[in-house]
Amino acid sequence: MKASRAPKQPSGLHSEGSGRTAPLGSSEIPPVRKGGWQPPFRKLIAGRPSLGRDEKAKMREPDPRWIVDEMLGRLSRYLRFLGYDTLYAHGIRDDQILEIVREEGRWLVTRDRDLARRAPSAFLLHRFDLQGQLEELQALYPSLRTEVRFLRCPLCNGMLVASERSRPRPPKDVPERLWASSVPIYECQDCGQSYWEGSHTEEIRRTLARLQARRTSRA
Repeated sequence: MKASRAPKQPSGLHSEGSGRTAPLGSSEIPPVRKGGWQPPFRKLIAGRPSLGRDEKAKMREPDPRWIVDEMLGRLSRYLRFLGYDTLYAHGIRDDQILEIVREEGRWLVTRDRDLARRAPSAFLLHRFDLQGQLEELQALYPSLRTEVRFLRCPLCNGMLVASERSRPRPPKDVPERLWASSVPIYECQDCGQSYWEGSHTEEIRRTLARLQARRTSRA
């Protein structure tokens, strides 16, 4: 996923950026929306989660909304690549994270055991590497998608919309030749960042293909 450049923003709830795309962006905490199922605190035991019948049924409910702690910045971006509404809790206190989990019905993903135990809905991960973290999360949440969806801005979590190609000029930092082509271009409604298919998208797809292969081999 190729991105145009965006200005830096203060720390807070945002995305961990990558040197290959744009600097960090930030997003405001969205309006509180209560209700919906909140999964219990869960962790991997001997590599496998323990799920009851009711929990398995609840896992098939509509898309979860995540909040990811600051130890899992790359994972937060990948959840956005998958189209999930994902807050990245960078530079905020644990009690603030817990308040967001409770008030917005978000699912916490963390490597902090104490924080996970205090949350009403949390997934505790152990791995340090991105691929391992994705595999752990998939084991805990089997419905995790494995295909790229241009729905969420990986920088600020805003909604992406297709660029209006009837405009005479392309969005800022979108090359003229690309604007004149048939390559889909998407813009974030919040931060204005533009995205299109690129070499970075291929790398993301390879990572997700390995995740899908692992799911298939375990089926």
